[in-house]
Amino acid sequence: MRLTKRAFAPLLIAALTLSACKGETKLTPEEIAKLSEDKVKEGLAKIASDQEDLAKADFEWVLEQDPENAGAHAGMAKVYLGKEDAAAALPHAEKAAAAAPEDAKAQATLGEALAKSGKHQEAAAAYAKAWAADPDDARWGLAQGMALLEVKDFAKAEEVLRKVGEEDDQIQYVWTALGDALRQQDKLDEALRMYMKGQNTHASDKSAFAGAAMVYEAKGDLDKAINQLAGYIQRDCCSNYSNEWAKPKLDELRAKNGEIAPEGGDAG
Repeated sequence: MRLTKRAFAPLLIAALTLSACKGETKLTPEEIAKLSEDKVKEGLAKIASDQEDLAKADFEWVLEQDPENAGAHAGMAKVYLGKEDAAAALPHAEKAAAAAPEDAKAQATLGEALAKSGKHQEAAAAYAKAWAADPDDARWGLAQGMALLEVKDFAKAEEVLRKVGEEDDQIQYVWTALGDALRQQDKLDEALRMYMKGQNTHASDKSAFAGAAMVYEAKGDLDKAINQLAGYIQRDCCSNYSNEWAKPKLDELRAKNGEIAPEGGDAG
């Protein structure tokens, strides 16, 4: 009876389990390599199905057989990133990226682990490598631009984000991020155009409303600043950012505009 390829992997697992019970491993190195490849694929599929713990067991088995297996390290990094444990993810992401320097996904996973570890300069470099490896995926350029904003390299962020917009003008957040880079360089009119473009492209992009509000405030147009910030709060009623910044800021703008009394004052 001939075995199908699909049936081969489960039989390998059964054979390995039986051998382990007998205290010996009868699988050849080639069979272990094939089983490792299958387990990495299965582990990634389990991550996609929100079965991170089962996926982790697959990757751990592979790494016991081959401690340098790049696919298993990449998988482990994804597991830990899904658990919001960037510290545990980073060593695995570094090993995967080092083993596959031309692999866009490996470099992007490293970028994510670095960014979530607060290492935004290094994250920008990793995302740049990811985009160079896969120029058709503008997500990596967007992530690079976001990391550059974090380190306040606004001119470089502007350069990168303009290129992202040229490659994919529908990708969410690119116009808002570009607006942020421009605003931080006091290019207010162009920043405002980018925020409006962000709103028109993705009405759910609440940050475009907050950015536009800041531009209008800087330009002294409090009515429009209030309108834009109210639009932000309408889309984000209850986050920490909304409660701690947007709502107090809206009250401040309304007080400046004479709409409400300042705290402890009288609207008169």
